[in-house]
Amino acid sequence: MKKLLQNPIAIILSVLASAYFLFLFLSWTSESVSLSNSYNSSVIDNPVNDTSYGGLFYKPTINDSLPHFQYKQIEDSLIQKNELRLGNNEIGGNSFSNGLIGFTESAENDQTALNSKKSKQYFLSLGGFELEEDVKFYIERNSYNLVYVQWDTVQRTGDNIERIGTYKSVVIPVQYSKREKKILIPISAKQYKIGYILLIVLSILMGAMALYVIFGYPIQFLVRISKGQAFTEVNVAGLRMTTLLLFLFFIGSVVFPFILRVIFSSYIHPLFKPLKFWSQLYDCLPSFFLAVLVFAIYIAFKKGYKLQKEQELTV
Repeated sequence: MKKLLQNPIAIILSVLASAYFLFLFLSWTSESVSLSNSYNSSVIDNPVNDTSYGGLFYKPTINDSLPHFQYKQIEDSLIQKNELRLGNNEIGGNSFSNGLIGFTESAENDQTALNSKKSKQYFLSLGGFELEEDVKFYIERNSYNLVYVQWDTVQRTGDNIERIGTYKSVVIPVQYSKREKKILIPISAKQYKIGYILLIVLSILMGAMALYVIFGYPIQFLVRISKGQAFTEVNVAGLRMTTLLLFLFFIGSVVFPFILRVIFSSYIHPLFKPLKFWSQLYDCLPSFFLAVLVFAIYIAFKKGYKLQKEQELTV
């Protein structure tokens, strides 16, 4: 037992296994709590005017006495027109992103005019945001809006719990893409060009660094070992640097989303729900496991290098 505690690799593996099972337990616990806070039924009063809230609740009213073919023709025309209006709620155009942050160039959505006359708009995009099922985004008169349910009353009848709500809307300063789960903050054309170039340069640098860490350094490492240069100062220093970079990448991947939320908190409405912490942590686990693996190799080679030096001094 004493030898086991003195072995750093064994300690690392034990801590890693404990952390993994703790992560699974916390994920299961949080999910169970969210499921327990549910209602038996919910009733939402739909808007009286179907065209309110950007036509999200649009239902065409057509004279039932019309012939069937004429009825269907009018119905299809009205539905198509409303779908065209709703299509403006989703962002389109050119975009480039690096993980959670990016830049998008699109055409300005004009939901009221429904014409082809459009001018360019530019956005800074923040990924990883969702809306709950009863919250929807829409554009109306060139303003960005969220419609949500305000729960007015809760009725309890025995074991049955029913809540009753109505739709409300709020104007927000950002566009939203449900398909890509992104918040899009309007920026100027100049800001877009500068940010776009900087992001591309940063992505190239990070990509080059990742290629070196994943492929370049391991190849150099194996070549030196094949030449009989295993426990050397160069190998130990390289493993130490690789371990540090991998741990920094893991920490940055976990912390960076929170930094973005703090910086752009004035643009992020509380109705936007960021991805859960446990989900983000789970996505970053591969880099953590890789960092721990390289760290264990570093400890082994460091010890081997030390023993080799002691042996050389003895001789």
